[in-house]
Amino acid sequence: MVMDTNKRRSIFLISMMDCPAEEAIIRRGLSGIPGVIDLQFDLFNRQLMVVHSLEDDADIVTALKRVGMNPTSPATSGGGADACDKGEVRPEVQRAP
Repeated sequence: MVMDTNKRRSIFLISMMDCPAEEAIIRRGLSGIPGVIDLQFDLFNRQLMVVHSLEDDADIVTALKRVGMNPTSPATSGGGADACDKGEVRPEVQRAP
């Protein structure tokens, strides 16, 4: 994926992430993606914030799924089929300061 010069923050809910072991798995899975700048984990709330300079989140979502995680966005996590299952990932994306 092509990178741009703007930093973005994408926030994912990952229901399987609740301990340092899953954090380590995710860190390894995302470490090789050019454009991923920082990872911030909230294990208690099962949230991952990825600071990146990618045009979209496709490579991030693919890498998370590759390591056995099923990311959803906070907006789509409230029941029913999530956006990832329907192939339309819509994580919360914000411009990083």
